[in-house]
Amino acid sequence: MKFIAIILILVPSIFLHTDLGNCMNEIQTYVVTQKDDGKEITVPCGGVVQIELEGLGGAGYKWYADAADSEHVKFLSEETKRISDEKKVGAPVMEMFRFKAVKEGSAEIRMDLYRVWEGKGSAIKHFKIELNIQQDKKGG
Repeated sequence: MKFIAIILILVPSIFLHTDLGNCMNEIQTYVVTQKDDGKEITVPCGGVVQIELEGLGGAGYKWYADAADSEHVKFLSEETKRISDEKKVGAPVMEMFRFKAVKEGSAEIRMDLYRVWEGKGSAIKHFKIELNIQQDKKGG
């Protein structure tokens, strides 16, 4: 019975540490848009950066993340939503990418808008932010 109790105590802490890296703070979300292109953004460890960029999904154009720093930033999810109720081909969409700051330091996130079959070299737009990831004062 003692063996089972030890496992129940250790297992959740192992998963918690793996998921957060060295960041043990409360999760906050920071929304970044095209107007933030080229900026440096300060976020606490454990913070989530949500990048929202307008795309042309119906025309085949999509935003792609270009090698985000996996030591400091972890990719969480990607979602696409229609911007308007219009259902015409080529209508603009909002693409949302979520990244979690998992380790103190700096990390660059680069995004490119292109048609996958034409390749990255044919990108019609680019987006880049520099994250300055800091330990939150409350968290330690």
